[in-house]
Amino acid sequence: MFLNLVNNAVDAVLESASEGDLWVRTQLRSDWLTVEFADSGPGVKEPSRVFDPFYTTKPVGKGTGLGLSICYGIVTEHGGTITVRNAPPRGASFTIQLPFQALSDVGISGRPRLATAVREGCILLLDHDASVLEAVSAILRGRNHLVHTASTLEQAKHNLAHHSFDVVIADLHISETPLGESLSVWLQTNRPALLQHLIWMRASAPGESPRHKAPGELPILQKPFKAGDLLIAVEAVLSDVHAVPIER
Repeated sequence: MFLNLVNNAVDAVLESASEGDLWVRTQLRSDWLTVEFADSGPGVKEPSRVFDPFYTTKPVGKGTGLGLSICYGIVTEHGGTITVRNAPPRGASFTIQLPFQALSDVGISGRPRLATAVREGCILLLDHDASVLEAVSAILRGRNHLVHTASTLEQAKHNLAHHSFDVVIADLHISETPLGESLSVWLQTNRPALLQHLIWMRASAPGESPRHKAPGELPILQKPFKAGDLLIAVEAVLSDVHAVPIER
């Protein structure tokens, strides 16, 4: 994560100059470790969006927009926060805060106990793009969800046949193919209760709203979606898990 922030700072500086500066500062206060990366580049154009999956300011072909969303997922997975601001006369300043806890405060799993309770679920994530799987998984694991990934429909079916899941998040393009058995048909036959715990993802089309309902009232996350929209959709499904038991 630190290497990614350094590389981003170098790219930003070199956009407008042949050389520049990067300042890295660390500080420990009480139970929090703070790490700040500040550069002499032009700053961030839209600070409120930089951690959203798929958002990028780099030229076409130079960035996927998934690097900072992965950083966001890693930090939150460790119970911390990451923020960005423009700090004139310098450029962008990324600040990371991580909990600093004594060994006696660490849970049985070896991970720090988070300050707030989080509803946890076992989630299957299906997408053909490895970088999407990595970014979305990091965000979900940041909320203590257990995530299994699949890059093909066959891998997804194998996971579903051998594990129990509370939520399935699947790319619509590779899940509902016109030839062969689709994911929804397979679920209807083998795991019908999970149909109500299915969230679709798909690439956006011009003029469409970021989120809308698919046939059968199943939620769709329209790419590019915000990390907050993803987490809200998952929490909405998890809140109904107790009402529709999943086969164990």
